[in-house]
Amino acid sequence: AASDVYKRQEEQGNFVSIIFNGVPTDLPEKESKTPYMLIDLFERADIDIENPTRRLVLSVNGSSAKFTDKIQSGDIVVIKQED
Repeated sequence: AASDVYKRQEEQGNFVSIIFNGVPTDLPEKESKTPYMLIDLFERADIDIENPTRRLVLSVNGSSAKFTDKIQSGDIVVIKQED
């Protein structure tokens, strides 16, 4: 069951720990073991990427980023709309 998978991950501590939009965030390791990419975080950003109302700002560790940039523990990630 899915809950068993999460329980095992918590016990093993398999997380990618990042700062996401200023908030410490632990992402559970993907089942596929593939690295996270910036695009994987959009659902957490609460932005409608199909119909954005303002320009998107994407950065990893203070540098401009692309959707396909890989995310790893310790990264500081920002996904927001321009003010």
